[in-house]
Amino acid sequence: MELSDEPPYNLSTGVIDIFQPDRYNPGSFIFNKLGAIYRYTEGVGLTLIAGSPTKLGLKEGPALESRFNIISDILQHKKNKMAVVDFRNHCIREINMATSQVRTFIGSCHVYSTTAPDFIRMETASQNVSARADILNHPTKVVYVEKDDYYIFFDMLINNLLKMDVRTDTVACLNAEPNQVNLFNINDMILDTDQKYLYITHSYALSKLDLDTLEIELLTGVSISDDGRFTNHICVGSFSTAYVGRLSSMIWLIPDRVMAAITSGINEAITLIDVVNEEVSLICPGKLQQLY
Repeated sequence: MELSDEPPYNLSTGVIDIFQPDRYNPGSFIFNKLGAIYRYTEGVGLTLIAGSPTKLGLKEGPALESRFNIISDILQHKKNKMAVVDFRNHCIREINMATSQVRTFIGSCHVYSTTAPDFIRMETASQNVSARADILNHPTKVVYVEKDDYYIFFDMLINNLLKMDVRTDTVACLNAEPNQVNLFNINDMILDTDQKYLYITHSYALSKLDLDTLEIELLTGVSISDDGRFTNHICVGSFSTAYVGRLSSMIWLIPDRVMAAITSGINEAITLIDVVNEEVSLICPGKLQQLY
């Protein structure tokens, strides 16, 4: 069967990259497939929210006529709003669920070409630019700090962790200061309950960003290693001695205490990380080629 723009939708082809509970519709789930975003509800089935399962591209306006080009994250940040990280259109876009409209939210969307404008490299924490400036190259992840009404997002190509303040509609860099932990290759980000700390998986490490002081603390693993042999290993135990491999995603099992993270790459497992007792352990070990 071919993928279709009309129901019933065939999901037998392609990869589901993002699958998450629908925050505002208990029992439903939001996921993407190619350039489409769906909701699945038991007893109802699939509903196409935006985009197309057959056509990639860049198009705004009515949600069912919109086009995306590789979706790397989806964030339900308000009841009627959904932020979509559009990786190959170099921007973050917003779906208004009340009006079924798609618009550019952060960055300047453009299909990559040799004539595309140069992105602005955010080099200092004091530098602020318009949220619609050409600041993104390959954005991957986004979170929303509700208590202070701002977004944090990461661009993997320029290695910037950025903050968009809704009140001022401007963007600033969070990891541009010298002597900070290198946050190269961020894979996932998760907030604590009080939205005081942002936990970040990056390279082969887990770090914590204090959202008040903007200080970054390496909790466990290795951010940058002179000896690449060690970065892919998994070593359980205390934070000070553990190797966590490449953590690709995480979720709280016990809020603010224990998280489960997926280790992928050379080693594959589900890793338990106790941030209170500072311990790393394994459950559901899969392919383990380098285990200490």
